[in-house]
Amino acid sequence: MSLEYSKSLPYIDYQKLLLRNPEELQVLAECLQHHGMYYLKVPNEDRQMLQEVYSVSRHFFTNDLERKSSVIMTDEYPYGYENQSETLSKSMPNEHDDEGDDHDDEDVDNDVPDLKETFQVCLNHPNTLWPDCVPEMKAIFTSYYRRMEEICSEIMKVYAAILKEESETFTVAFHKHCSSLRTLYYPMVNHKVEADHVMASAHTDYGLITILAQDMIGGLQVEVAGNWCDVTPERDTFIINTGDLLQRWTGNVWVSPSHRVVCKDPKSARQSIAYFCNPSEDTVVSTLKQFQNNGVEYSSITAGEHIHEKYRASLNN
Repeated sequence: MSLEYSKSLPYIDYQKLLLRNPEELQVLAECLQHHGMYYLKVPNEDRQMLQEVYSVSRHFFTNDLERKSSVIMTDEYPYGYENQSETLSKSMPNEHDDEGDDHDDEDVDNDVPDLKETFQVCLNHPNTLWPDCVPEMKAIFTSYYRRMEEICSEIMKVYAAILKEESETFTVAFHKHCSSLRTLYYPMVNHKVEADHVMASAHTDYGLITILAQDMIGGLQVEVAGNWCDVTPERDTFIINTGDLLQRWTGNVWVSPSHRVVCKDPKSARQSIAYFCNPSEDTVVSTLKQFQNNGVEYSSITAGEHIHEKYRASLNN
């Protein structure tokens, strides 16, 4: 049984963030400490672009397996197309080793692949692959990716302001960031599974923040005090959630929430678009000085080491 959680999450207005509205910043600060997830209203000028990303994504996933596999994800190329080759919960077990916090999800079978297909790009990768079967995808994804770069940069400056750090504390790490744009397709399963069957297993996101757009089918859940709670989709909103690296940077003061996707309607496919905001791979992530005496000890790690370690752990080889 899942619980309703959406009413606990605030709705943040992006324009008010840009203006550093004090009330909006206070609401956001409390949310980052207690939830690590919130709704962000999609700016009006970005709504058409988002629909175009959904459209080309649907076009891509309707192609046959051979065409989609022409841009297959590999151990060496952690982007491109994958089809049930991940179990995201496998990236979880050692996440909290440094601070002695255990995570145990008795509902997860780490031997079962996640029931999803994905396609992912990182525009800063030297050899980004694009599918020939959807020639318009490159231009549409590139425009959206660049817009997400802008939004992430502004959000991270706001986060620095909330923490009373220098404005460029986080964005200085974006000189050659390894952020990725991932479109996810959860197929219609009909009678094969029951409602609330896990489609994407429990995990935390690896980087700084994630900007998630989801359709109205539903299925996203976040773990709260050992319970799985529904994060209900809302029109014209993103879900923003904190990633592991930001939790490390703040010494666990800000939380990277464990979340998953379950099947809410076996007769409907589900689609989402995720932009994972990651620093440059050579960025050394260590707890900010103001949080170094709060009892949490993280060893320093580069962003690249952390992200690739989590990625490799999730693969079903």
